[in-house]
Amino acid sequence: MYRDGLGVERDYQEAIRWFSKSAEQGNAQAEKNIGNMYFDGKGVDQNYTEALKWYKKSAEQEYAPAENNIGRLYMDGLGVKKDYTQALNWLFKSAKHGSAMALNNIAVMYCNGMGVEKSYEKAADWFRQSAEKGCSLGQLNLGNMYYDGTGVEKNFAEAYKWYQKSAEQGNPDASAKMAKADELHRLGEMYYYGNGVDQDYAEAFKWYKKSAEQGNSDAQWRLYNMYQRGEGVERNEREAEKWRKIWLSS
Repeated sequence: MYRDGLGVERDYQEAIRWFSKSAEQGNAQAEKNIGNMYFDGKGVDQNYTEALKWYKKSAEQEYAPAENNIGRLYMDGLGVKKDYTQALNWLFKSAKHGSAMALNNIAVMYCNGMGVEKSYEKAADWFRQSAEKGCSLGQLNLGNMYYDGTGVEKNFAEAYKWYQKSAEQGNPDASAKMAKADELHRLGEMYYYGNGVDQDYAEAFKWYKKSAEQGNSDAQWRLYNMYQRGEGVERNEREAEKWRKIWLSS
């Protein structure tokens, strides 16, 4: 509650105090949450080594989110020497214990040949497992694979299906939000050009607008044009000019 400001004023230090009380009783989620606070530098100085310590305490109870976070630290070399073998070891543990995000991260390692031989086909399979377990990022990445024909046969209809599933969910961090804006833009493109779906300017406009509102400059430019031409929306010079200015400032 204190961490997220739910019903009380947000107070990270107070959040850590309550997480610590819970952690003292062996609560794995609380231990992971303290690790997150050190990772993000909320209520404490940012300290990846301390974050790793708390994640490992949590992982002793086979808590999948903590195991995934340890894998990411080894993957990125944060608070510990970069070690892809250790990263994979922790990610596989996390996946075994039910983490859909770990499945996505394993796929990322196959995409980039990190500790394993690069294989887009294997990456697509791991992204699929992640997506089917409901991970928004896994769904987005699987959609990208189908859209680009990477590791799978290009299939706009499948890309659309996974983009739409991902679009229905929220993404909490900034990098995911940027990816989300790109994904929404692609959905707009698919309706605008009729790739994998029936061409529908009104539906395209809906997705472009969602993307534009999240900062995608290509979608902002498209809105300007659609308002100018009256494609999928009533022609409106004032709205067109508004989006042109937003696009110019982005």
